[in-house]
Amino acid sequence: MEVLFLTLLLSLILAAVFIILFYRDRNRNRFASPESDALIPFEEEKSRPAKPKSPPQNPPGPTPPAH
Repeated sequence: MEVLFLTLLLSLILAAVFIILFYRDRNRNRFASPESDALIPFEEEKSRPAKPKSPPQNPPGPTPPAH
């Protein structure tokens, strides 16, 4: 019988979390739709200049012999 109450409690907690997250997402994306969300991967990316990379540092330790 304790397992039944534990299962019921866990399912109610999961349902409440789902409902809370669902309404939070709906309120945040008020003007979004599934169609516009599906087109996000096709939007043009805004490029920005890349930061110059520093030259690789040699690890400390003995240097390999030159051939």
